This record gives sequence, C-alpha cells and structure tokens, in this order.
Amino acid sequence: MGMPSGFELFAIVAVVVLLFGGKKIPEMMKGLGKGIKDFKGAIKEDEPTTMATNDKKIEDEKVEETKSSTTDTTTKDITLGHFATPVAFSLAKELRKNPMMIAEDLAGKFENSTIFESVVAIKGFVNFKLSNDFLTSQIDTALSLQEEFAKGETKNEKILLEFVSANPTGPLHIGHARGAVFGDALFKVGKYLGYDVTSEYYVNDAGAQMQLLATSLNLAAKENILKEEVEYPEQFYRGDYLIDIAQKCVELYGKDVFNDPSKEEELALFAKDEVLKIIKKDMADLGVSFDNYVSEKSLY
Repeated sequence: MGMPSGFELFAIVAVVVLLFGGKKIPEMMKGLGKGIKDFKGAIKEDEPTTMATNDKKIEDEKVEETKSSTTDTTTKDITLGHFATPVAFSLAKELRKNPMMIAEDLAGKFENSTIFESVVAIKGFVNFKLSNDFLTSQIDTALSLQEEFAKGETKNEKILLEFVSANPTGPLHIGHARGAVFGDALFKVGKYLGYDVTSEYYVNDAGAQMQLLATSLNLAAKENILKEEVEYPEQFYRGDYLIDIAQKCVELYGKDVFNDPSKEEELALFAKDEVLKIIKKDMADLGVSFDNYVSEKSLY
C-alpha cells in the first residue's frame, strides 16, 4: 500500500478526530495525559483541539485576541501541523508563567512520541503533526474493521438531543435545514460512539403563535375561498400552505367553520397538525428522523 498524499493524510486525520472527539482518540493522544500532569492537571478532559494556527509570523494582535478568548484558529497551512491547542494561554494565569514558555514545555513532553512526527510551540500554540506511520496504521485498521472502525463501546450514559424544534406555524426554511443536518450528524456520531442518544423535536404548540396561526388561516380562507375582502393585521403568517390547509378544513368542516369563533382553537390545532406533516415530510426527504415529537401543550 503506497503512502497517502498530503491531502489524503489531512482528510484521514479529520475523519479520525471527528469520530473520536478530539483527545479521546485512544492511541493518538496516549502521551498527552502524562505530559500535562506536570501542569497540575489544569487541562480538562474536554479541552478543545483544532486545526493548526496561522503561519509562523502570527500577528501580535491575533495572539492577544487568542489569549483572552482561547478560541482555536483554523488555517490552510497544513505544514504547521494537523491540529493545535491554545491551552498554554489558559494555563498562563494559573501557573504565573509566560504562555510561550508553557507551550515550549508541553511540546517537549512529546519528544519521544511515535505517534507524532513533530510537536512544536509557535507563539504560545502547541502544534501537532501526526506521523506517517501512525496515519498509515490507522488506514490499515479502518480498511480491516470497515464499519466497526472507531466504534465506541456501549456507555451507561443517556443523552437527550433536541434540535430543529421550529414553531409548527409554517414550513421550514434553509436555516432549519442546516440545524437539522448538524443535529442529525451529532446524533449519529453519538450513537456510533456508544452513547444512548434520543433525538427530540420539541413542538411549540402553546402560546400566542397558535392563536396567530388560527387567525392567519381564517383570513387566508376568507380571502381565497370565501372571496371576502379582509384586512390583515400587522403580524400574521402568510403562504400558499395556508390556502391548502384552509381547503382541507372546508372539506372536513364546511365553509361555515371560518365564521364560527368557537372553532378557532380547533382550527389552530388542525393547522398545527397539517404543518407538522409538512415538516416531517421535509425532514424525511432530508434523511432526518426523530425518536420523539414532544408537544409543549401536553406538558401543561
């Protein structure tokens, strides 16, 4: 098997890091705990790691910003390493030591590591570059284990993951789709790592939005089905979906339902259920499903 190209190595690292969740990679980060013990255990288990920092001439302003926020910085320069951590800035105050010196000390703990080709400190950041031997071994393992590669053991930990949860007053937009894809990816990765994850869509079917939905449905029906002149309020829901729902209401209840104030709540619930059907279809078309749809109204 030939040695992978630089781009392939980068892609493999990205996949491995995603699957194992940063420093939880069993082999890649084996030496990290030992090296950090000398620093009073100040690095937490969930300390984030990310792509390497900008080039070696990092502007002082950028370093100052990172000192205060410890936000990781991504870069396109793979020559600096596969990932990096700004943890030295987090430790500086506690240890009362220059973060650049802390980074140098941390990097020195990996001098004899066979996992890393290099671990270097640059302007207070610790940059890690994985060795080709390690990456090749991971490729061989992945090809051997196939779908079992990087799969976590079953954990006695339950996670309730709620995402999307858009109001059931109209179809989803692209922003909801983004959240759906991101949430579903987290759900699947969590399951793959062995967590007992339940996905949930919280249905906001209580409150003023339900009354506004009923009003909007009523106005859409009167204008487009009853052919009446209507005056729309400042706030209302609009869209062809309301006309479609109004037509279904006519088929079930007759046209008089839109002139009966006592039916307003019933119309709101009917419209909510119809909108949820639209949402569920959109989610299914996107390949996203939920274990539970929980009604807010059912909780009160």
